[in-house]
Amino acid sequence: MVALKNQQIEVFLNNPDESVKAILLYGSDRGLILERSKAILSKYAKDPNDPFVVSKLDDRTIQDRPESLVDELLSINFNNSRKVVYLNIDNPLPAKLIKDIFDISYDSILIITTNELKPVSPLRKAFEKNTDTVTIPCYLNAEFKISQIIEKKLSQYSNKISRDAKDLLVSLLGNDHQGTLNEIDKLCTLVGENNEITISDVKKTIYDSSQSNVDELVDIIFEKKIKLINNFYNKSLENNITAIQILMSTQRHAIKLLQLFNIVNIEKKSVSQAVSEYKPVIFFQRRDSVIKQMNKWSQNSVMKTIKILSETEEDSRNFPTLSDIIIERGLMKISTLKNK
Repeated sequence: MVALKNQQIEVFLNNPDESVKAILLYGSDRGLILERSKAILSKYAKDPNDPFVVSKLDDRTIQDRPESLVDELLSINFNNSRKVVYLNIDNPLPAKLIKDIFDISYDSILIITTNELKPVSPLRKAFEKNTDTVTIPCYLNAEFKISQIIEKKLSQYSNKISRDAKDLLVSLLGNDHQGTLNEIDKLCTLVGENNEITISDVKKTIYDSSQSNVDELVDIIFEKKIKLINNFYNKSLENNITAIQILMSTQRHAIKLLQLFNIVNIEKKSVSQAVSEYKPVIFFQRRDSVIKQMNKWSQNSVMKTIKILSETEEDSRNFPTLSDIIIERGLMKISTLKNK
């Protein structure tokens, strides 16, 4: 089945189709994959931790005993309830096993969770063209989705939030679904229940020194201050910010610059006006820097930057032991791009 989207995903999570034989969850947001897979597990298994009901397999299992996947799919529960086979992998699944998933007949329900899959991925292609399977993409939260998550979480604490505080919060969240939930929980715990969250609360709780270091590095990159990049990059790593987090922040900022160029070119607004009116709000301490960046870059060079960052992300995931070096080189590369 073609990948589910937005509301379709929520409908399926609340009421999974019993006729489905296999479910694939993939994408860059591991927190969201975990949350959705848990929700699906709870629908098919009364006790997800019961080894007689749920068989959990991973890369090591497939490597050591590739036949175990088919064995588990064909196994039957003692109480005649439907067996759940949960396969969590990072490596590509062998072609023979992909073929087995769709060729053999079994009563079990197969749930596969994995990382990013390109449209040409054999596993993804097989799931998307099969009529009795479901594919659920899990990506970084879009801004409208983050806003929905904030509203839902705040309602659990009976809290309200001011408009400017919400705009700032949306701009600071979204690297990971579970991380987003944790940050909102932390914010609500700080202010207590039945209170209104202000922009000051958000700054104290979410916009910490480590985030400030990353933002400063991103601004240095896009202001083309090449000599400072290595120092600030290492400083961020020392503050327990991972290279991939830095890369994701840089990607989001590049997309923001592209959106700003669209506002300037399509709505015929000045750069300063576009920056000041942009939603979610750009943190006031960064606005002057963003205006400088807009004057140093062109729309075409930002588009080229987004492509380079995407290639850098793929290389860093293919060679994880070298990711720190690969990402730093990628950042240096975009900072030296000519404005064409």
